[in-house]
Amino acid sequence: MPVDAPRLLYRSRGRAGPRPTSPVWVHVTGRRVTPQPLDGFLANRWGLHARVFHRSYYLPNTHPPWTLQHCDLLDWDAAAVAAAGLTAPTTEPVSVLYAPGVRVQFGLPAFLPPTPWHSARRP
Repeated sequence: MPVDAPRLLYRSRGRAGPRPTSPVWVHVTGRRVTPQPLDGFLANRWGLHARVFHRSYYLPNTHPPWTLQHCDLLDWDAAAVAAAGLTAPTTEPVSVLYAPGVRVQFGLPAFLPPTPWHSARRP
């Protein structure tokens, strides 16, 4: 592995309770990967969900296909997986991919109805 090869650190954090983190260190090899159907499904972004002024909304989006690249997994910690009540992984992931950014075009927002766990107005 070249010393100046791009390395990336991803961090995720739980949203409730002790807020465990799950850092992932990867080395981007630059070797392009022909995406399998599952790769595309997991990598593509189909829309944006957000809350603004106590309302939930969804914006559909379109973008060109991602250029997926193989990565070497350098280190990872699955603490957040176990904290979510799932069985902690005992092996490395079967696939680690990276994609540089793409231009995304968003459509008009669609406001979503309130759900039992997210009322339209907070007290």
